[in-house]
Amino acid sequence: MRDILTICKKEIRSAFSDKVILAQIVLVPFIIVFGYAMLMAAMTDGAMTDEDTQFDGYYVNAPAEMESVFKAMGFQETSASEVDSIRKDITAKTKDILLVFPEDFKIVPNADEGSFSDVEMWYNSSSTDSLNASSTVREVLSGFQPVAFTINADTNTKYDLGDENFMMRRFLGTLLPVMLMVGIFSVMMNLAAECIAGDKERGFLNTMLISPVKRSHIAFGKSLFLFVAVTIGGISAFIGLVTSLPRMASIFGAEGSTFSYSAGTYIQLFFVTVTSVFAFAGFLLLISAVSKSVKQATTLSPIVMMVLMLAGMLTMQDSVNKAVEKLGLVNAAIPGWNGINAMKKIVELDCPSEFVLVTCLVNVAFAVICALIIGKMFENEKIVNV
Repeated sequence: MRDILTICKKEIRSAFSDKVILAQIVLVPFIIVFGYAMLMAAMTDGAMTDEDTQFDGYYVNAPAEMESVFKAMGFQETSASEVDSIRKDITAKTKDILLVFPEDFKIVPNADEGSFSDVEMWYNSSSTDSLNASSTVREVLSGFQPVAFTINADTNTKYDLGDENFMMRRFLGTLLPVMLMVGIFSVMMNLAAECIAGDKERGFLNTMLISPVKRSHIAFGKSLFLFVAVTIGGISAFIGLVTSLPRMASIFGAEGSTFSYSAGTYIQLFFVTVTSVFAFAGFLLLISAVSKSVKQATTLSPIVMMVLMLAGMLTMQDSVNKAVEKLGLVNAAIPGWNGINAMKKIVELDCPSEFVLVTCLVNVAFAVICALIIGKMFENEKIVNV
């Protein structure tokens, strides 16, 4: 055990003395997770406030009951003599939209075909602002059109009997595991490749294997170092998640919602995140052990991430998600995948405690098994002669 700890400490000193590697372990996961989350929140927040955008729009002969609505959107009244000029400006993308109402404009609830008043709406679909203006105006005008009956006219009654934040949690449940994986893999991939394949490529591993230290202890020491490093990276990524999650919940949540996650949810996420990095590290250590060079290891490693990310994103489809749900606790027994599935369930507030427990135990056990396999490879010299 002393030899294992000695090798682990040597690897830690070597890695942490390099400021670039230290920053990669401690800061990069946080920056990736927090930065990506804030970017998504900012983009969504901007899209959700589009309804307050003022358009460079104009109208001719608008009826009195509509004028106040158009003026609130930034429209200005103009005359028929200016129509051609404004149309040219719309073509040139210097103005957004023009509405021309007929002088005898009227709304007749039971008008026969052919007797409707026609509103001419001029816009430019190659201009984002103009296209958005046309969509907004269509919605406004549809509110003035005749209707046969109304649906859910009482705005004080909540007709939707479902969970108003369900779609928000489902979206975050798909997005957050992917964000965490990207942040964590950014640390693990290069560290795992350098840990074994790098030493092999430089010939340093041969020197270590002829030392009086047991070869399996060398493998265990290197594995322990990687587990320590990725745990720090996992905690960094988790902190990025915790600091960004309230903001994302407020942006993606239902209007007027004060939804927030409990401390228990964050605790479950923490344990699943930390133990999941053990499973990912185990995968990457095996890849590093069978690779001849750092380049080969870093070429093969992203495959693991892409497969898991794709599987996680496919669960957005109801048919795939239902098939996955039918497997029940079997999902918790699959290393790597169980972490993504557990994170998704936790964020959706639909994760049984036994699922979290099995996930954590399986991931730790898998990491230990990977370390034992690598130790066996060291003993048989397969690690060097691969």
